[in-house]
Amino acid sequence: MEGYARIATLMGRSPELGIFRGFKMLNAQNLLYLQAELTQLEIDLGKLRENDRAADRSLAYFTVLCNQEPPANSDLKFFNTWLMDKDMGNLPLRGLDRTIWGDAKLTPDLITIKRGRESDMLSQFFILRKPAEDLAENGALSEYSDAHVLAVLEVINTIIACLLPLSSIIILYCVSSLLVRLGIVIAYVVVFSACLALFTRARRVEIFAGVAGFAAVQVMFISATIVSVEL
Repeated sequence: MEGYARIATLMGRSPELGIFRGFKMLNAQNLLYLQAELTQLEIDLGKLRENDRAADRSLAYFTVLCNQEPPANSDLKFFNTWLMDKDMGNLPLRGLDRTIWGDAKLTPDLITIKRGRESDMLSQFFILRKPAEDLAENGALSEYSDAHVLAVLEVINTIIACLLPLSSIIILYCVSSLLVRLGIVIAYVVVFSACLALFTRARRVEIFAGVAGFAAVQVMFISATIVSVEL
């Protein structure tokens, strides 16, 4: 199986890899031509109605096109890897369109039929895809269920979320030196922020808020232990 049939089989198996050019510039140019033509035909009502319907269809299509989501970076990266790998796609296209998915200039013009589920860095590291059997006879890819992998990672994330604050409190309670305690707080804050960035899809503002809250809890605990010792 070669060429478009090979790529179509992959896209049919994984709809999130159905990545195409939107040709937004050409569609916008077509709308501008129709607009200019309608302006010239305003005096002819019959022709105006016929061309107006064509313009409405083009406008509706362009609106839908602009609302299509771009492909996920992980899906686009995988698709390019599949195209170039000799054990997978082996670059089945030979025409001018063979560079569409790998050309950085065309990336903003790419749209996808079904955008893949956004995942954090840890999930992207573990989740792999496997195309149809006739596309990877040598087993170059391994297939995992996204749902199963994500469920396991959710459990791991929950355990880490519980262990970080609890372990920090226990360690701070066992340490008496104030300078050492502050060093422990700094270390835990760095680890906590790294976990938020790697294990979640939190935005920057949410990471800042979470880190500030986590650090405040540590500082309050140190203050409370100092006061209890003095009393």
